[in-house]
Amino acid sequence: MNFVKISFLLIATLFVVSCSNLKAPEYRGVGDVKVSKIINDSITIKAGLKFNNPNRVGGKMSLIDLHAVVNDIDLGKLKNQEVKVPSRKDFSVPLEIKLSYGQLFDSKKGLLGSILSSIISNQIDVKLDGKATFKKMLVKKEYPIHFSEKVKILK
Repeated sequence: MNFVKISFLLIATLFVVSCSNLKAPEYRGVGDVKVSKIINDSITIKAGLKFNNPNRVGGKMSLIDLHAVVNDIDLGKLKNQEVKVPSRKDFSVPLEIKLSYGQLFDSKKGLLGSILSSIISNQIDVKLDGKATFKKMLVKKEYPIHFSEKVKILK
């Protein structure tokens, strides 16, 4: 009976020690952008955020209150997502952005005008702010997400 207690304590200690120094997943870029729905008053765009997990353990990652800004135009909060994270591999987090036609066609600061000016300048400024939560069984770590990236447009 003593052997069982000591073994359980040793395994629990190893688990807590191995998961206590979890590193934040590394951001690798945006990919797989496509229009998924066009409804009467809005357009839904799906994209994938690419990450790499440097940790020896996998788990689940949730993006919470992720806020998107493209060329200084606030697109609002994105839908919360939870994905499985493999150990020491690349993975993608799907995102869904719903835009109203007003955001696209407003002549003063609309996204469409901004994108047209970006084509001329050959780059788009993308900012993402929020937080990510990495979970593995009972261990939960929260990481801030602050990405600002100038994406070059290929002709």
